[in-house]
Amino acid sequence: MFQALEKLPWTRGRTFSFIVSSIIFLNTVWLGLETDYYNEKSYENQVDPWRIVNYTFVGFFVIELVIRIYSRSWWPFIADNWNKFDFVLVLLSLADTFLLEQISDSAGSLSSLRVLRVLRVARVLRLLRFFKPLWLLVIGAVDAMRALLWAWVLISILIYIFAILLTRIVGFAHQGATNDVDTYFGNLLYSCFTLFQVMTLEGWPDVARAATDVEPWVWIVFVVFLLITTFSIMNMIVSVIVESTLEAALDQKLQAMRDQEYQTTMAAVKVDEVFRRADGNGDGHITKDELMQALLKPDVRLYLREVGIDITNAEFIFDVIDYDGSGELEYKEFALGLVKARGEAKAQERERKNTI
Repeated sequence: MFQALEKLPWTRGRTFSFIVSSIIFLNTVWLGLETDYYNEKSYENQVDPWRIVNYTFVGFFVIELVIRIYSRSWWPFIADNWNKFDFVLVLLSLADTFLLEQISDSAGSLSSLRVLRVLRVARVLRLLRFFKPLWLLVIGAVDAMRALLWAWVLISILIYIFAILLTRIVGFAHQGATNDVDTYFGNLLYSCFTLFQVMTLEGWPDVARAATDVEPWVWIVFVVFLLITTFSIMNMIVSVIVESTLEAALDQKLQAMRDQEYQTTMAAVKVDEVFRRADGNGDGHITKDELMQALLKPDVRLYLREVGIDITNAEFIFDVIDYDGSGELEYKEFALGLVKARGEAKAQERERKNTI
């Protein structure tokens, strides 16, 4: 999804993201403390500090959501799936904090609906988008889910086949020989669970020794099983996740390039609109006086701000981009000058962020 030009570019800056992610982390820790230590009955008929803190968190997330909606406008904002997720979480928080809480306090019978509070811990998932390496791992795992599903189907079939073999040659053939044999291979279900345990390498030597005590040659079965599952299929699963993660990283880079191309196109449209508004007599050239008159118009100043031009020093714009000193700017000269100024501004912004 292409990114719209931001009214408040700082909402995508590192500082804003750090503040939001820190508050999300604190809110998650607070929910854990609330789960262990909060006793609602202890604060009957008196000020409840736990509720005050919850109101503060909810208020912050509502303000943050409103700021981001204003910055991007409604439709570009809601088109993003993460923003939909944030919007639903904020609505649930408002419903739990200011509606269901009051109803449950007065009625009591609806207190079970307060389980919605548990859903607020899902907000910690938002931290994934602030940590790119972690988010790429999640994307890789999700994209590889279909291959992983079939890999686990294959593992289940192998466990079932080997479980039948071990149940027959160990469990049934030596039933009652030792407690370990009956525990590990007493029936097919026990054998399946035992082989799953062996595949995870959890206590597998004890399982193998219990089987080899009654059937010495059966160690071959365990070695073959481990080679096929733990050292082959499990490594294949890891390689699938790694490949999907690399593909996700490449897709994100391509998406970033498409977003940049889109923003450049939108900037060109805004530059064209600014030139058209400034060229009052329509002669295809603008003078400094014409540009200064145009900069008094709120819509022109808004266009320049959306393009990324600093309008605090608007009176110097003409002198900066009038390279030949002719006192007039044709469209090509005007457009190239603004694009260059925009690029320098973005470079300075990136350098400033890197120093934070």
